Amino acid sequence: MRDFSKLSSKFWIGKTGKELRGHKDAQILALYLISSPNATSLGLYYLPMSQMSHETGLTENEIKTSLTKLQQTDFA
Repeated sequence: MRDFSKLSSKFWIGKTGKELRGHKDAQILALYLISSPNATSLGLYYLPMSQMSHETGLTENEIKTSLTKLQQTDFA
């Protein structure tokens, strides 16, 4: 297993998890970005909006809103 893609249980009680409370779509997207099969240890990868939508079940508008929230929390 890739060490960089292990999900920590501290995600929920850490800074990011606390800031994303009440924003379920942003939580889903954050966890998706951490665990996506496209992820690399550098955090740089090609990920089309349509693929994120298909794999998370979020609409493209929900993804755009969630990405804005993730940017505001310095997550992405």
